[in-house]
Amino acid sequence: MFGLAGSIYIYRERYKTGRWVRLVYAGCPDEGGSGLSRTSLAARGKGSGNMRRHPAGDILLKALGLLLLTAAVLKGHELLTVPVANGGLWMWRPFLIFQVEFELALGFWLLSGVFKRLAWLATLLCFGLFCCVTLYKALTGAASCGCFGTVHVNPWLTLLAIDLPAVVALTLFRPYLVIAPILSFLRR
Repeated sequence: MFGLAGSIYIYRERYKTGRWVRLVYAGCPDEGGSGLSRTSLAARGKGSGNMRRHPAGDILLKALGLLLLTAAVLKGHELLTVPVANGGLWMWRPFLIFQVEFELALGFWLLSGVFKRLAWLATLLCFGLFCCVTLYKALTGAASCGCFGTVHVNPWLTLLAIDLPAVVALTLFRPYLVIAPILSFLRR
């Protein structure tokens, strides 16, 4: 936001000592291209350098949502076109239908961007479970992980190229968690 005489005002709220505090940073555009003068950069302090959240976490959630929707559509296509023998939990038709519905719901939820922290946690738990199931299938020698319906993919490839990197990326790009006022005693 621009104020008078070309100065820049940046507003930010911070939760501090049980109440929200509005911080105002003012500065003039400098020649270096950073947008704020050195005095205003120094005035910002150590803990407030992250003015705008990097969108990598949002992009990651959207990409994983698209991946889940693709997997659900391919599994649904397999359910509609290939007869499934009820041999064990992994091939039990009601369980496969549940998988498709769950992946569709989680994929649409991730694409919607609603309740991002809860969606991040659900996605982390989901891909953690996918890692366990894919590792089990890889260790037992399954020809395909079954993640993408009739498209056969080696379980080791799925584990090392999709599931584990997704879990690592989700832990790296976790959303900022605001501690509720009732739990503020944990920060001390």
